[in-house]
Amino acid sequence: MRRTFLSLSCFCGLAAFTGCQPSTTETAPPPSNTTPQSPPVAPSGTSAETGTPIADPEVGQPPTPPVDANSGDSGSAAAPAVTPAAGAVAAKPVPLDGDAIAISPENTRIEFVGTHSGAKPDPRTGTFETFSGKLEFSGDANELAAVTIEIDTTSIQTNFERLTTHLASADFFDNREHPSITFESTNVAPGGGEGQFTVTGNLTLRGVTKEISFPVQTTRSAEGGTLRADFTIDRTEFGMDFGAGQVENAVAITVIVGEKNRLVEAPTT
Repeated sequence: MRRTFLSLSCFCGLAAFTGCQPSTTETAPPPSNTTPQSPPVAPSGTSAETGTPIADPEVGQPPTPPVDANSGDSGSAAAPAVTPAAGAVAAKPVPLDGDAIAISPENTRIEFVGTHSGAKPDPRTGTFETFSGKLEFSGDANELAAVTIEIDTTSIQTNFERLTTHLASADFFDNREHPSITFESTNVAPGGGEGQFTVTGNLTLRGVTKEISFPVQTTRSAEGGTLRADFTIDRTEFGMDFGAGQVENAVAITVIVGEKNRLVEAPTT
């Protein structure tokens, strides 16, 4: 049986957008020698007519929400999708050694994002500075066979030091008692398109093992291979119950083989 290890993580409470409702009170028209009053301006990021959120024209359409990897529906709101930072480049094929790619922070990015109802910044982003593993293909085809990653939870890094320290504590990762996260695949099934697969397996986090499934997109060429996975997990299923009602249960995770890992930038003030 081939094995697959992947990383995962936890956080934070979604903010809701509300739009302005137009007034129903009639007012007299302004005198002809005055400038007509401008129509009400909707809050930034919402439609003036409906009050619903709209895409930032400089950013584009909102990203498709990541897939919930938990085997059961926890009922919690989905965490925000992890999107490439400004200046991010497309995944670059990583050379293969036979049918395998050695995974490291030099060629793989792991990132998690969550939201909460407390102080800024929100959402909050984190990564891990130390991990290793292997991405394997079957033969010469673009057919995913296995991905193995083992993450050192003591290498966690986030937007700011106080958050990093808290996430390392027993409230969250408890990295003194549980210094690693592993995912071991039990099945890799073809998806609906070229290079698409659904990976199912057992995630072990904080000593708790749960079966999860999530989609991946891969490429395979003479230059090498890449992989991308975007999904969410429910942190409470792994004993991370701290901050109920303030810290959102759903955590969005992105794994990219073909992009160098980067530290999370400190929030601007």
